[in-house]
Amino acid sequence: MIPTPSEGLKNKYELCEAVDKNIYEMSKEEKEKLSIPTLPESLGEAIEITARSKLMQKTLGEHTFERFIEIKRREWDEYRKQVTDYEIRTLLPEF
Repeated sequence: MIPTPSEGLKNKYELCEAVDKNIYEMSKEEKEKLSIPTLPESLGEAIEITARSKLMQKTLGEHTFERFIEIKRREWDEYRKQVTDYEIRTLLPEF
């Protein structure tokens, strides 16, 4: 069953407190104190967060969800093995 937009209302999900500051100028400690989450720093981290998501599993269905995670892990594995032009230019000494 696909969750509807009203699921949060029906299940009385709680919203976090509003923040009236620029969160991009806050330190990590300030954000933690206010319980402000940060975005994943890599595709790999995002995949692992998604793999633990009951909402995504419920939305996609178990079979599609498992296959999606499998494909994304493979995609990340292939991506992280590549050496980019940027890395060659900046990390390898000129001969």
